Amino acid sequence: MFSQIFARIFADIIVLISRWIGLVVRPYATMRTIAKEGDRGQLLLLWLFSFLYFLFTNPNRIIIFLLHMGWILLVLSLMHWRLARSRLPLLPTLTLFAYSLLPTQIWFITNYMLSYLLPPPRTLSLAGQIFSVLFIGFSISLLLWKIILLYLAVRYSLRQPFYRVVYTIVLCVPGLMAMSYVAYVLGIAKVPYL
Repeated sequence: MFSQIFARIFADIIVLISRWIGLVVRPYATMRTIAKEGDRGQLLLLWLFSFLYFLFTNPNRIIIFLLHMGWILLVLSLMHWRLARSRLPLLPTLTLFAYSLLPTQIWFITNYMLSYLLPPPRTLSLAGQIFSVLFIGFSISLLLWKIILLYLAVRYSLRQPFYRVVYTIVLCVPGLMAMSYVAYVLGIAKVPYL
């Protein structure tokens, strides 16, 4: 029995790694495959990665993260009901959004590690300026990748055309901004983990 559980976890880890590579190389096809399957084991591992990060940095961020995800699911559920008159398929939607967190996880973990390797404040020397330019380029590329994955997660959750997907994303923004502002004011999180 224990060997079966270990084999299942190992298989899920192998699938996760192949999906992460797919999200880099061919995000559209990979997200479509993820939307069709929606595996509980992969979902649990993906959420576990995020929660482990929170435990190492600031456990209070878990509450804000869950509020953000709850808000997104609420808006998606309402839009899905309005457009399709049916319930939102929860497991594939959660799995899509869990995979869309990959750029976020990379950015936060890299930022966390760099804060120890190269702690701020950074100097105005040539090396400091080069690092800043490289880090900004790295951050922008991850942000663009995140936008693509977020769009695909909403698209495959709702199964709607471009304009309705963008409209749904726009509907999510005010609630996310309000929660992020409250988290910032309370000192819980300076940057939202979305």
